[in-house]
Amino acid sequence: MSPQRLPAKAAALLALLAICACSDGGDETIPQVALVRPSDGSLVSGQVLLEATASDENGIATVIFLVDGDELGEDDIAPYTYDWDSTPYADNDTHTLWAAAEDHAGNRAYSEYVVVRVTTP
Repeated sequence: MSPQRLPAKAAALLALLAICACSDGGDETIPQVALVRPSDGSLVSGQVLLEATASDENGIATVIFLVDGDELGEDDIAPYTYDWDSTPYADNDTHTLWAAAEDHAGNRAYSEYVVVRVTTP
């Protein structure tokens, strides 16, 4: 094999490896996610621990926590948690919480929502 042909073959091999590495393998399966804390109907005040479970055959990239449709924050390491400061929310108002899980292929799923009532500590 001549030295001139080796770089062309190496370049072709590198291009093939790059294509394979960038492919998500056709993963279209959405993750499973559940908001496990707090429970539906809870009375909450002050700092509230939100906790979700999430799983996917190819792993979870991140879990996002939401209140009334607004993103509060996210966690990318299990156990997936977020400390929600409920003090700015009006006393005796109800709020809807849920979690979203995204896998490494970008597939996103949403948990069932829970409704909590904020009370004064």
